[in-house]
Amino acid sequence: MEEIGEPMDPKWLAVDVLSWWLLRILTKRQLVEVYGRTVYEQVGLISVDSDAETVYELNIGEILAQLTFRKGLSTASTEGVGSDDKQRCLEFWNWKHAAVERRRALGLPMPYEIV
Repeated sequence: MEEIGEPMDPKWLAVDVLSWWLLRILTKRQLVEVYGRTVYEQVGLISVDSDAETVYELNIGEILAQLTFRKGLSTASTEGVGSDDKQRCLEFWNWKHAAVERRRALGLPMPYEIV
């Protein structure tokens, strides 16, 4: 019979795996459009705990404050911005403004004043 080995360290799972997926959901455009918007609009802090110890925290307001429109899948492009991209960019900034306003209405923190 084959031995299974040592059990997985839950802190490794929390920090390396869960944090990577959470950040991906909150920063990849396609994932933000499907999953991230609700998080940005309605969540203050995501805390990942292991054995009653906080091992990772995501301040959603700070991430939202730094979020920018990026053309392409995950990086800015040097190509000219077409009309579709301009429309998507405008939609993004309108959504971000609305998300900040919704957070304010719910009493969720933002790291600094965004107008």
